[in-house]
Amino acid sequence: MSSTSELKLLEMVSARMCHDLISPVSAIGNGVELVTEFEDSMQGEALALIGDSARVASRLLQFFRAAVGSARGADGSPLGLSEARQRTLECFGGGRIRIFWPENPDLGGRAVSRLGLKLLLNMNLTAVDMLPGSGEIELAFFPATDALQAKISARKDAFTLGDPFRRALDGTATLDELTPRTVIAFLCRRLAQEEGMALSLETVPNGAVLIAGLKWA
Repeated sequence: MSSTSELKLLEMVSARMCHDLISPVSAIGNGVELVTEFEDSMQGEALALIGDSARVASRLLQFFRAAVGSARGADGSPLGLSEARQRTLECFGGGRIRIFWPENPDLGGRAVSRLGLKLLLNMNLTAVDMLPGSGEIELAFFPATDALQAKISARKDAFTLGDPFRRALDGTATLDELTPRTVIAFLCRRLAQEEGMALSLETVPNGAVLIAGLKWA
């Protein structure tokens, strides 16, 4: 991929991050305006709005820092599978999307590579993107000698997967075709290539399954 293409991909990923962050950040601003305009009469509601929105924004920033950044913990240490789980559930496991991620999968004492964890986080975000509004996401892990196989199932009633997602995941989409909603799927393909592992998509009744190998550290 050329430097121009890399810059275009970076722009699209940045646009996606801004898209997700604009709502909680704007809500913080609204809360500050309420405090300024109504003072004591709205202070309780305003502070609650500011606090809740700040927590949402912080969790999203921590997730994106790992998914598209360094994939390291807050103390600078390599990100582990349990922390990747926590960040995903905190950001996307509430509301009308339920995420079932086994808490302590048996990895035989091994750790997943940094790129592998970045791929896993972005696969989860892609599964969320494939379920606009509601649905269920379930993760399953199958340790092997050279890698940890991860399967992420996304399901909902009347599930449909459009061609833009398919093309983004199989790598045939052009950068001009990508949107903030499909760019993370395309990034999954790139990360899998960097990891030297396959990424596949299977369709099932009322859903789809993403499958990839995550190399050991």
